[in-house]
Amino acid sequence: MSSDPDLRLEVLPGPRRGFGLEGPARDLFGLLTADIAG
Repeated sequence: MSSDPDLRLEVLPGPRRGFGLEGPARDLFGLLTADIAG
């Protein structure tokens, strides 16, 4: 296993793994995943 910080995205639903989102994009991504997770 590597120490790649994007690995945390791989446990999320959807095809968006490994995006390495930052700032507003990360906030938006958080809202989307929160909506998916209910």
